[in-house]
Amino acid sequence: MTGNPAVTAAQRIALVEAIERGPSAADAPEVASVLRQLGLRDLRRGLTNLGVLRDACGPGAFEALLPSLGDSLSAGADADMALNNLDRVVSACADRDALLGLWLGDSACLGAVA
Repeated sequence: MTGNPAVTAAQRIALVEAIERGPSAADAPEVASVLRQLGLRDLRRGLTNLGVLRDACGPGAFEALLPSLGDSLSAGADADMALNNLDRVVSACADRDALLGLWLGDSACLGAVA
């Protein structure tokens, strides 16, 4: 990830599993570490927002998006606000598949929103 140690595949799996368990899972040290690596400060809210984004995108697209999402969040000034903004954009988008395709095809587009 840009400016941060790379989030490993194992850490991404742990993050997805934590989303399934809910916001309190953010208190687990290994999950908190990954969330901080993404630049998030409000860990429970961040995990909740990631869950909302996962639900909106679908699990497969979300997991494919995680590496670029991690880069975009960790590179920005305020990862918490960026994640809130991404949730709003996805929720308001009439054609989520097209939006996700754009983000998956060009991570700079994702970074522009985040």
